[in-house]
Order: sequence, then structure tokens, then C-alpha cells
Amino acid sequence: MTSRGGPSGIRLLGLLAYLTLMSAMLLCESSPALGADLGKSPKQARVITASGVGRITEDNQYGRIMARRAALTDARRNLLIEAQKLLGTYDGKNKNVSGRVGPHSITSEKIEGAYYKVEISALMQDIVIYD
Repeated sequence: MTSRGGPSGIRLLGLLAYLTLMSAMLLCESSPALGADLGKSPKQARVITASGVGRITEDNQYGRIMARRAALTDARRNLLIEAQKLLGTYDGKNKNVSGRVGPHSITSEKIEGAYYKVEISALMQDIVIYD
């Protein structure tokens, strides 16, 4: 029997985790249009922010990547809730929201203990809430 793991398999997993992190960072960076719209009046462009937290379950690169992914998902969900609050459609009871967050920027990102914390911002016009 042959083993599929070993040092080369571990290196491959590390490379895959690194590439996943880099592609996620590229996809989540703000678009040039977001920066250009920030100078507009509040009626034309309203920027909302939200934060998210992900727990680091393993103290390695893969664990941090998965915690970052969870924090971004939590932040996007919180952004949808903030948009609903601004529209007056949030009842305050249910955290189940459905929608799409368009281009957004990560304004801060840090690791505190076993938690990965992220703050994101987006234009209100780039958020679509499904009923």
C-alpha cells in the first residue's frame, strides 16, 4: 500500500491554503468605484459598516483562513441586518436574513486571542435584500 500523505502532501495543502487566502483577499478588496463614491453626498451614497467574528479552532494557517472566512460571512450578514434597519424592515427578532452584498471593503481585520475580527463597509446601493 502507498501513502498519499507525507511531506509533499502537507506542502501541497499549505500551498492550497495560502492560495485560497490570497484569492479571498483579492475578491473581498474594494472596487475602485467604492472609493470614488465615498466623496458623494449622503443622499447619493450612504456607506454602512458592520463587524464579524470567527473563532480560530486550529492554531495554524488553515484555522486562521477558516476563521477569517467565518468572520467575513458574519460581517456580511450583519451588513444585511444594518441595511434592513435603515430601510425599516428589520423586526429585531430574527437574525435570518437573505440578500447579496456587492463590492465592499475590509476596513479592519485583526486576531484577538482565539478570534478573528473583521470590519467591512459598503455602499447601501450595493446591497440587495431578498424578501
